[in-house]
Amino acid sequence: MNEPKPRVATVPGYLALSLYRLAATLIAALLLSLPGPPPAAALSYVPMTDAALADQSPLILEGVVEEVSPGEAPGRPSTELRVTIDRVLKGRLAASEVLVRMPGGIRPDGSGLILEGAPRFVAGEPVLLFLTPGPADAFALVQFSLGVFRRVDLGGERLAVRDLSDAVDVTRSGAGGLELRRLDAFADWLEDRAAGTARKPDYLLDAAEEEALAREPEVATEGFTLIDQGGFNVRWRAFDTGGSVTFVSHQSGQPGIADGGVADFQAALSAWNSDPSTPIRYLYGGTTTASGGLSTNDGVNAILFDDPNGESSFGAPFSCSSGGVLAAGGPWVSPTTHSFQGEVYRTIVSGDVVTNKNAGCWLSLPGHASEVFAHELGHTLGLNHSCGDGASGSCNTTAKNDALMRASPHGDGRGPSLRIDDRAAICRLYGSACTTPEPPTAPDQLAATVSGSSTISLTWRDNAGNETGYEVERRAGGGSFGRIATLGAGATSLVDGGRTAGVTYTYRVRATNDAGASAYSNLVSAQIPTAPPPLSPGDLRATTQTSMTVRLTWIDRSNDETGFEVQAKGGGSYAVVANTAAGVEAVTVQGLSPYTDYTFRVRALGAGPASDFSNLAVATTFPTDSSTPTAPAQLIAVPMPGGQVLLRWQDRSANELGFRVERRVGGSFEVVATTARNRTEATVNGLALGANHVFRVRAQGVSALSAASGLADADLPTAGQACVSDADTSCFLSRFRVEVRWRNQRDQAAGRGQAEARSDRSGTFWFFSADNTELIVKVLDGRSVNGRFWVFYGALTDLEYWVTVVDTVTGELKTYANDPGDICGLADTGALGGAGATAGGAASSFTALPLARAEVTLEEDAPSSQPAAVGTCTAGAEALCLLGGRFRVEVDWQTAAGASGVGRAVADTDRTGFFWFFNPNNLELVVKMLDGRGTNGHYWFFYGALSNVRYELRVTDTVGGATRTYVNEQGEVCGDADVTAF
Repeated sequence: MNEPKPRVATVPGYLALSLYRLAATLIAALLLSLPGPPPAAALSYVPMTDAALADQSPLILEGVVEEVSPGEAPGRPSTELRVTIDRVLKGRLAASEVLVRMPGGIRPDGSGLILEGAPRFVAGEPVLLFLTPGPADAFALVQFSLGVFRRVDLGGERLAVRDLSDAVDVTRSGAGGLELRRLDAFADWLEDRAAGTARKPDYLLDAAEEEALAREPEVATEGFTLIDQGGFNVRWRAFDTGGSVTFVSHQSGQPGIADGGVADFQAALSAWNSDPSTPIRYLYGGTTTASGGLSTNDGVNAILFDDPNGESSFGAPFSCSSGGVLAAGGPWVSPTTHSFQGEVYRTIVSGDVVTNKNAGCWLSLPGHASEVFAHELGHTLGLNHSCGDGASGSCNTTAKNDALMRASPHGDGRGPSLRIDDRAAICRLYGSACTTPEPPTAPDQLAATVSGSSTISLTWRDNAGNETGYEVERRAGGGSFGRIATLGAGATSLVDGGRTAGVTYTYRVRATNDAGASAYSNLVSAQIPTAPPPLSPGDLRATTQTSMTVRLTWIDRSNDETGFEVQAKGGGSYAVVANTAAGVEAVTVQGLSPYTDYTFRVRALGAGPASDFSNLAVATTFPTDSSTPTAPAQLIAVPMPGGQVLLRWQDRSANELGFRVERRVGGSFEVVATTARNRTEATVNGLALGANHVFRVRAQGVSALSAASGLADADLPTAGQACVSDADTSCFLSRFRVEVRWRNQRDQAAGRGQAEARSDRSGTFWFFSADNTELIVKVLDGRSVNGRFWVFYGALTDLEYWVTVVDTVTGELKTYANDPGDICGLADTGALGGAGATAGGAASSFTALPLARAEVTLEEDAPSSQPAAVGTCTAGAEALCLLGGRFRVEVDWQTAAGASGVGRAVADTDRTGFFWFFNPNNLELVVKMLDGRGTNGHYWFFYGALSNVRYELRVTDTVGGATRTYVNEQGEVCGDADVTAF
C-alpha cells in the first residue's frame, strides 16, 4: 500500500540513487521475463523498535550475499540468497553460510510472482539480517523488509542502511524511506542485548550528522503515478464495456472489527465508484471461502484477513505494541496487452489484498481500515502513489498531500475519500471526457474573540461557492497546528471550548472539496486573560486520628477561591490527597499508611493560577500496634554553652509516636521538649545557670507513655563555683573542671568517663575498664603567650564523646564533640579567657593547626583464645613495657627550633602508659596496646598526642622481633590507631 517518505530527511544523493536504481533494475528484469500474470503488490507496515525486532529474531548476523538465485522449493515462486557469515550477533550457527528464502521470484519455467516492497539483493553486497527458521533448512526474514540492513561506507564510517522506500509506513504522513545507523555500534548493541545486557541505543545519527551526510533525492512529478509492469501501465478492461468487477471478503472477517471489516471494505469499494467521469464499478459480492490471496491466482478478487496462508512476505505477525508489517495487496496482471485511447496497457485479471495476523488492533481505529482498504483497492485499479516515495516524490502540494493514494494514510479518521489527484489518476486510466474540479477559494477575515472563561469564538468570511466543508486548525503557544473541527459547506463560525487561561491560541481555516483544499485563511490569535491567584490559606494544622487518617484544619484567607487542593508526602514527593469546595477549612485525609511521617500543605484554587502553599504541617499516623512503647535507655546529658543541654538516648521502641523530655531542678519533673518518632537526641534551651538539671525521657504511645528512661544530669556553671574532683570529674590548675560523656555508635551504650588525675595539668579517662585508658586531657596556662588558657586532648578511641571544660572562676563553659569513627585529638590554644589568677602550668609556645582524621572501626579488643607469649621487655626511664612485657615502646622528639630529646616514660597499666618531653608534670603522649587477635588476628596500637612537635614512636615485639615506627610531623597534633600493628 503506502510507500512512506524517508524518516531521514536528507540522504546522500548517490547512495539513495544507487539503491533505488538497483531495485528498479531488478524489478524491470523480472517483469520482462514473466509470461504469466504476476501481481504488483504493495507492502504496508507499522514501524517497530530495534529492540522489538531483535527480540523477535532467533538469529541475527552480519554477512555477504554470495549468490541470488530462483528458489528450488516447490510451491509459490521464491528467491534464495546464499549468505556467508562474518559475525553472528544472536543465536548459534555452526555453518559458515546460511540459506535465506524470500517470497517472489522467477521459476525455472519463466512464471513468477513480484512483490513490490520486497527487498532486492545483488551478489557481493554486505548485509545485516534478522532471521527466523523457515521450511526446508532455510531461514526467512523477520518482518520482511524491516529485517534487512545493507552496509554502506560513507564519510569514513560504516553505516547500516534499511531501505523502506518501497514499503508503506502507515503511522506517518511521509514514507518509510532510508534509515541510517552506525553499523559497528548497532551490531555491538544487538550482541549485548542478545547476551542479556539491555542498554539505550548509542548508534543513531543525530540530526546534524544526518544533515551533513545526506540530501534526499527528489523525483519531479506533477501528481499521481501509475503501476508500471515492464514498460506498460496496467488497467481493467471490464469497465470499457459497462461491466463491473466484484470483490468479496473472506468469511473469517477481520479480527478486532465488529462486523469483520465488511462495512469498511464496502465503503472502500464505493469510494472508487463515486467519480462521475469514469465507468469504474467495484461491487461487493459477499463473503467467500476462496483463499488464494497472494499465494496463487485463483481468479477470485478477495480480501483475506489475518494472513490465513502464513505469507512469508510478512515474516512475522504484526505486534500491537512493537509494530511490524501490516498488509500487502495489488493486481494480478496478464502478459497480454490492450489499447485504450491510443495507449497500450497490460490487462489486470484479478486483485487481492491480505492483512497480517494481529493487525486488527491498528485497523480497528476509526477510519483506519476503510482508508487502508480503499488505498489498496487503488493499487488493484493500476494506481501507484501520488507522492511520498522514491518514485512519486514529496507531498509538496495540497492536491498531492490530500490524495487517498498518498504513500501513507492520513490517520485522521477521514476514511476513504477521493481527492483531485486520485480522480485525475483514474481519469487517465479509465475516463474519456474528464473534467478537473477546482479547489475552493480560501476564506478570509478570520477573527477570534474571547467569549468566556474557557471559550474563544471564531468567525470568517466564506469566499467559495464550491466547497464541501471547512477545516479549522489550532495551535497552542509555539506548537504545531492540528485540526480541531470539520464543518459543513457555508460554515462561518466556531466556538472553541475548554481553553486554558494564559495560553496563546492561534487559528487558521481552509475550505475543502473533492479537488482538495484551499489555501489557509489569515492567522489570528487570542488569549483568555489570567485571573489573579487567591490568597493562600494559613495556620495549617495536622492531628492524627487513626493509623490511616489525619485531620487537617486551616484558615481560609481568600474570598474568590474555587476550592482547595491538599497535598501530602510520606517520604517521596508531594501528591494530591484531597480536594475541597470553596469556603471549606477542614478535611480528613484518608487512606494513609500506618506509622508513617507525613508532611501536608494546602493551596487555594481559582479561575487562574493557584495560590501559594500554606505553611507545612507534620503528623505521624498511628502504628497498628497500640501497646505501651518500651522505655528509652542509655540517656546522657551534655552541658553546652548558653544555658543549653544536649540529650542523647537509645530508642528501644518500634511503635512510639514521639518522645517527651522531662526535667527537674530540685522539685518535680516537668515537660521541657518533645520530638518526633525515631529521634535519639534533643537540645533543651533556656536553662538556668548555677543549677544541676536532671533529665529523663519517655516514649509517647498511641494511648500511653512508656516508663521513664534512666536519669542523666548536667551542671550549668556560674562564676565563683568550687572546682572539686570526683570519680567522673578532674580538676586542673585548681580551676578547670573537666568531664567526659561518651556514646558507642555501634550498640548505643553510653555513659560518663571515669577520671584519673595524672598531674595538676593533666588526667585520663576510661570508659569500660580502669586499665584501658581512652582519653588524656591537659589544660595549660598560655596567658603569657596569647592571653588564653589552652586545652588539649588525645584520644585512644573512635567512639563518639564530648569533653566539657568549665572555668569555675568565670563560669565559662566549653564542650568539644568527637564524631563517631574519629580518633583525632584536639589542641585549642584559644579555649578560655584569661581572667583571674592561677598558679603554675605555664605553657611554652604552641601553634594550633587543622587536625587530620583517621578511620578506625575497633575501639575495644576482644578476648583472644591464643596464649599470651612472655616478652623480654625491660622497663626504664625511656621505655614502656606493655601486655606482660611483650611490647617495648620508645619515642624521640624534636622541636621546630631544632631542640631534640628522648621521651621519658611514665608507666600506667599493663595496657597503657605516658611520655613527657619537657616537664614531668606536662604529659605529651599517651599510648595503648590491646590484644585484638580474637577479633582480627592482630595486636592493636593506639597513641594520642598533647603535643605538636615532631616525634617518632617505635614499638617492638620482643617475641616476634618486629618493629613498627609511627611518625608525627611538626605541627600535627592528631594521634592514630593501628589495628593491624602486629
